[in-house]
Amino acid sequence: MMLTALNKDQLERPLFFIINPYAKSQESMKIWRKVEKELEDAKRPYQAYFTKYAGHAEELTRQILKETNVESVICAVGGDGTLHEVLNGAISFPQAIIANIPAGSGNDYARGLQKTKNASHALATILKNEDYRLID
Repeated sequence: MMLTALNKDQLERPLFFIINPYAKSQESMKIWRKVEKELEDAKRPYQAYFTKYAGHAEELTRQILKETNVESVICAVGGDGTLHEVLNGAISFPQAIIANIPAGSGNDYARGLQKTKNASHALATILKNEDYRLID
């Protein structure tokens, strides 16, 4: 399966954020507030969900994707554990596009595979609705 970018004349994909407020000793909330301001400045609609316990990001991801049948971006805001849970929740939903705003302690995924560890740069890539790539 190949993911392609939307043309500018196409509708934006629904955008959902799953935020782990406890990542990096709660420093993730500072990153989220910055991202949230950038979303508001860009006037980009989104929905945000905050995890409350281990495994909650996986549950939230499944719940979101059960309610939509269009390509939707689910963005993990946290560390590798949050991203892992989001991936597990999305595994059986072909309409899921997973994104990551690194806000954890290690951020191994962002260091190893993602083009940037910078939250603003990651958000800019997400908002451009392009540059998605399939990772197996």
